[in-house]
Amino acid sequence: MLTQILENEEDLADYPEKILRGIAYKFGNNSYEYQMAGGTRKSARKRIVRQSKCGFCSRSTCFYWFAN
Repeated sequence: MLTQILENEEDLADYPEKILRGIAYKFGNNSYEYQMAGGTRKSARKRIVRQSKCGFCSRSTCFYWFAN
């Protein structure tokens, strides 16, 4: 009885993820519907901007980057 309850809990824990995947398939992961279902729109995610080691210029123009 207890193992059946635990198995049911695991299945229910996966259910929202499956629903969200279905919504992303139908509407796309950058849609308003995806956001309303609890997902984060792709365009709303924060992009990671990496800086060079010196922190003043980009890697393509950084003399420190090419020297080391």
